[in-house]
This record gives sequence, C-alpha cells and structure tokens, in this order.
Amino acid sequence: AAAAAALRSDAYEAAMASFGSFPTRDDDVSRLFEKTVTSDAAAVASEHVVVAELGVTAYFARQFRQARREWWTGSRRRMTQNDDSTTITEHDEDEEAVFANALSQCAYWDVGARGGKSRAFFARSNDGRFVAKQVSKTELECLLSADFAAAYFSRVCANRETNASGNETRLDSLLAATLGAFSVAPSKLSSRRDESTISPIPSAGAFDFVVLENAFFGVGDVSSLNLRVYDLKGSLRGRYAVGFANDGAETKRDANDCVTREYTASSSEKEKEKDAVVLMDGNLAETCAIEPLLITRESFVSLERLIRADVAFLAKSNVMDYSLLVGIPLDFDKNPGANSGRAPIRAVVKIIDYLRMYTWDKQIESAVKSGVYGQSVTGEEQPTVLSPEKYARRFRRATRRYFLAVPDALSRESFEK
Repeated sequence: AAAAAALRSDAYEAAMASFGSFPTRDDDVSRLFEKTVTSDAAAVASEHVVVAELGVTAYFARQFRQARREWWTGSRRRMTQNDDSTTITEHDEDEEAVFANALSQCAYWDVGARGGKSRAFFARSNDGRFVAKQVSKTELECLLSADFAAAYFSRVCANRETNASGNETRLDSLLAATLGAFSVAPSKLSSRRDESTISPIPSAGAFDFVVLENAFFGVGDVSSLNLRVYDLKGSLRGRYAVGFANDGAETKRDANDCVTREYTASSSEKEKEKDAVVLMDGNLAETCAIEPLLITRESFVSLERLIRADVAFLAKSNVMDYSLLVGIPLDFDKNPGANSGRAPIRAVVKIIDYLRMYTWDKQIESAVKSGVYGQSVTGEEQPTVLSPEKYARRFRRATRRYFLAVPDALSRESFEK
C-alpha cells in the first residue's frame, strides 16, 4: 500500500517529469538505459526516486516505467495475436494507474513461498496480474548493480534485432518480467501493516521487494490446485517435494511416512490452498517416466532457442541458481482432442529467481559441496550451486530431458512465453 501511494504521489510525478520525455516506439529505447545506468554510483543513485513522506524508494523509476510499458505492449500483442493497431503509448496513463491500484490491493500469498529455501514473503494483487516478492539484500544489490541493471533493462526493453529485410523485430525472452523494485522504511511498514494477516514481514529494517508479472495469470491457479507447477533447476540432488492430490477424501501415509492429501467435493478452497505445493526436478523426473511432457517440434525448437539466449545472458551477467517455472493446467482431460484423445493444452514456461550472482559465499558453498560429494559427481547429481557457466550448461541439458518433441498430432502441450 505504501508503494502504491508513492506511485500516486505528487512527489513521484514531479521526479518522473524531471527526467524528461520517454522514448516512443520509433526511438532507440536502448539510449534510455545505456546513457543513464553507468558504473558511477552517483549516476545510478540519481535514477532512484525517494518519496520521503511515505518512506518509499522506487529504484530505477523511469527504467521500470519503460519496462512496464514494454510489458503491457507485449501482453496486448499476445492477446491480439500481433495486432499492431495499439500503440505503446495509447493507454500509458491507464496502465500506470492499473499497476498502482494493483499494488494497493495485494494480499499475503502463502503458496508463492512454497518450494523455495528463502521462505520469502509473497503477496498477490487482487486482479491476479502481479506478484510482490520480498528480496534479500544480496538480491537487491544484484538488481542495483550498474552492470546487471544496464544489461537487464536493455534486454527487456531494447531487445530488438534487424532481419535481412531491414525490418526491426523484437527478441522474445522467457525471463519473468520484473516490473518494479521498492524499499519501504520500517516506520511506514509497521504503520500500514495489516495485523490480521499472519506474514513474515520483518518488524525491523527496510522491507525490500520486487513486483513481478504473474506468469499464470489467465491460465490457472496453483492455490486452487487446478495447475501443476514445477520449479526446475536441472539438479536432482535435494530437489523433491511431497505432492498432494485433489481427487480423494483423506490423508494417507506411505511406507516412507510421506503424507498425501486427498479431497472431497466439499473441501474448502482454503483447505486446498494450505496444501498446494510447488514441485521440483525429482517430481518431474518421476512423472516423465510414466507420462512425459510431449510438445510439438516447433515449440521444442523455439523453447530451446529462448532458453539458450536467456541463460547465455545470465551467465554473462554472473548469475546462477535461477529456475525454470513450468505450469501445466490439470483440467485438460475435459476436452478430448480429435487425434490424440486429449486436446493440446497451453503450458506456461518462465525463468525466475535470476537475481543471485555468483558471489564469494556461493563460490565457497560450491567448493565445499563439490568436495563433500566428490569430483566424480556430474550432471543432474551435482550440487545446485555451480559457477554461472556450468549452471547454464546443466540447465540447458535438463530442458532437453524434461520436454520431448513429437509430431504435432501426438503432442499434448504447447508452451507460452
């Protein structure tokens, strides 16, 4: 709520106006980032907007506003199947209002934190479009580092190439869009905190968070258990989560004392949400042994091309420990297809958690784990933490294992960027 109020404040608008005009579709938008995000700490700090009376800092305010404009344009393009009738500035004012309004109406989202080690605070906007995620100081430092910021904004906002015909085309990316980064002062945080909500918001220290697109908006909802979600890193070591079913009536324990929950038709949505789980590499490997993820050859080639480009960018930026987020709707049996017995379904694929650089602590962790597990351990049995180059190679290889390309008539899934 504090960040939303800051975006609506006169102080924020005055600061944005002082930056000057924004580039249009016909301009070289990369200039906005190449000339303003430099290695000069003072120049970087000048890109942040501080709304002192609300205790809010909006990092890289104009760069993120441009990123949101590009994201809205991409969303409209996907919805209208490349309909060029809508310009990038046509609904700019409305888009910023929608974004601020969404931030003002967020609710704690416990499901978002499951499957991760950090147990970070998550909130989801009531309209379902956006997710706010708490970030650590290390992650925030990664985002605010001049080199990464310049590379990231250039990739998401100026990621274009000229083809043989001389026409400019936009390069797609699987990176889940980061649409804003904020810090809220402790005093303002405590005064606006909803005491009726049990959440891990810290009581001391600034609360740092980023706003991300909800990759599953319009596709499914893991909270309602109509979407199977995987968080994949390409490693099987320690990458298995206990799954839950939604077609029974009782709790069961197996021989290993693992619990599964089965529901009746009368089970409440809150009960189901409490048991929603984000699955991992081990779960997918187990599933693929029985029912592999079959995608069209065209989708496979496109997916591999995008992953190769994105992980090359992340490796060059010294980033590792990111994940491939895959969401598969679970209601595809309701509409049988003419050829395969099932209608092709739309699986969502995004790369998330890409704000972790290979810093000295991660290098030590990698060295220690490599020593414990032995140098002979390779591939998917290696520890999760690797150097950016090794992590990228394993990540690409895992993608080829997880998805199986087949002729169109046999495929069950296609993927959406």
